[in-house]
Amino acid sequence: MRIKFLKTILFSLLAIFTISHSAKADGGLVLSGGDFNFMQKNPNNRSHSMFQADYNYSQVLWSSPIGDFKPQTGFLTTDKLETMAYAGVRLDWKFFNNTLLISPSFTPGYYAPGDGKRLGYSLEFKSQLRAAVYVTPTFDIGASINHISNAGLGSKNPGANNFSINIEKIF
Repeated sequence: MRIKFLKTILFSLLAIFTISHSAKADGGLVLSGGDFNFMQKNPNNRSHSMFQADYNYSQVLWSSPIGDFKPQTGFLTTDKLETMAYAGVRLDWKFFNNTLLISPSFTPGYYAPGDGKRLGYSLEFKSQLRAAVYVTPTFDIGASINHISNAGLGSKNPGANNFSINIEKIF
């Protein structure tokens, strides 16, 4: 099981690097580790380890009064082989002379339950809030909380709440 999990992580990183280099645009690679389904109280469906890799593109899709919407792609997997590949949009709000980043995002994607939690549908929506502190202009450390849900499209919609610690390298 561990070998399969490590292969999934390596595949995830390869996919993110391929996407980022084929886009020919600068951006940032965010690597995260944390707990999948951390708020679950049912002992049969407890939280477990999660790895997430996102690529944050720098180009602006559209500007609005609340900020610039930018594309984001990513992949997450767990030690129970739950996987989700997604693409969507994010906002980057910078505060305190660009030292603090608050970044909400919305990314629909394909979810496969593996040996883990069944979320009721293959199309799932991930809403995330990330907060980070810039260590240098090209490196930050932060934390994220996200919720994955099928928005009632499936016959059931248990959702999953996830927490992770992350780092970002901006290219």
